Amino acid sequence: MLSGYWEVDPAYHWSNTTGGIVYTLTGSKLSKIGCAAVCLHNSDCLMFGYSDVTGTCRGFRYLEHNPVSVLEKSEVIYKHTQCCHLAGYKWKEDGPLCVKMYNISMTWNNAKAQCEQDHGRLAIFDNAKKYQAYFYGGNAYKYSAWLGVSDQEREGSWVWINGADLDTSYWSSVELNDYSGAYLPDRFTADCGIVGVDGKLFDNHCLQIFPFLCQRLDLE
Repeated sequence: MLSGYWEVDPAYHWSNTTGGIVYTLTGSKLSKIGCAAVCLHNSDCLMFGYSDVTGTCRGFRYLEHNPVSVLEKSEVIYKHTQCCHLAGYKWKEDGPLCVKMYNISMTWNNAKAQCEQDHGRLAIFDNAKKYQAYFYGGNAYKYSAWLGVSDQEREGSWVWINGADLDTSYWSSVELNDYSGAYLPDRFTADCGIVGVDGKLFDNHCLQIFPFLCQRLDLE
């Protein structure tokens, strides 16, 4: 058995790219425990995959969702319990949620692109557990930040970037009024969502610049 530091990832349909693979080892004498040891001694390795069928061990720095190109079915992914922290993110166990505040300010679209470039996404609080986990014990961050929610497709229909509809029932306060007083070119088009330091959800013009919150789904 592996030590308590490693957990089987329950997710399916993970895929990888060449850039995400740290190493690939194959050998009949290579055990799951040996595979874990290799990952632990490689600073770029945040998780590993092991196949009892092929005897293949692969270390990964990130994984991606891609239903077209999935990992080999016999390959089981194991995550280190500290992988979120090792990647420089904060771990909110009750979510689960693996998030990082970027204190640089960007437009919503640029923030979204930056999160994706860093193998994550703009953070999504699409259920009460994730929202409460983020604010448990007080907000650890002192900035309002872009989240991955907008009504750019259809005014008034707020949707998370994973396709889930926004449920406002568990937010402490919500003010989605399509008004951005600070954006002088167009004050009446506020289509992108922001989480405040007090847990409030409000909107602003997507071309305004704010810090943003990224989420590493593959490390949760």
